[in-house]
Amino acid sequence: MLITCKDITKVYVTGETETHALRDVDCTIRAGEFVAIMGPSGSGKSTFMQILGLLDRPTSGTYVLDGTDTATFDDDALSRLRNRRFGFIFQSFNLLPRTTVADNVALPLLYNRDERLSAAQSHERVMAALAAVSMEHRAAHTTNQLSGGEQQRTAIARALINNPDVLFADEPTGNLDSKTGLQVMRILQRLHEDGKTIVLVTHEATTARHAERMLSMVDGRIVDDAPVADRINARDEDSLRK
Repeated sequence: MLITCKDITKVYVTGETETHALRDVDCTIRAGEFVAIMGPSGSGKSTFMQILGLLDRPTSGTYVLDGTDTATFDDDALSRLRNRRFGFIFQSFNLLPRTTVADNVALPLLYNRDERLSAAQSHERVMAALAAVSMEHRAAHTTNQLSGGEQQRTAIARALINNPDVLFADEPTGNLDSKTGLQVMRILQRLHEDGKTIVLVTHEATTARHAERMLSMVDGRIVDDAPVADRINARDEDSLRK
């Protein structure tokens, strides 16, 4: 099992006020799965993704990654794990402004202490990641010259640059129109078909149906965990729109 969570609880304390974002969450994710975590605002889904992505620690509970309890990792080890094994895609893209597409995609390579690539090797890695999202022709353009869809595809390329085991996508279509969002979901489905483990956070039921399994969250708890019976194939949907 790639990910095993047991009794994960997250409590935020402000003064004398406690806010329970997660309550005794149990979950397992196998390598190669495409899992959607769905729920309304305030349900705890983004907090759960942050813990799964090692961006935050739980208040209590156990998170085992590939057989190792993540509580045993110090901050430096967590940082290296995030950079080497995880890729992150966010609703707001989080690209550096007035910086080229290629430089944005290359950024995680600067923090990868497990590999030392030459300039030529880095360029080859960047172009391969851009080719995976059909953005190689925009490598020299700056991010302010891109459409919203192109910015998100650049962000996906950046997430792929270190060949991560897991892609975490937090509302990746939230700032996009329906057609562009469908194109992004097609890319994620193709990456899943190529073997990537993908964890998608969304509040939209239609977006969640692109995954193969759906976890539904309410008030910090997983209330349902089931295969997606009516899964959407973005490739077929995209062809119908043309």
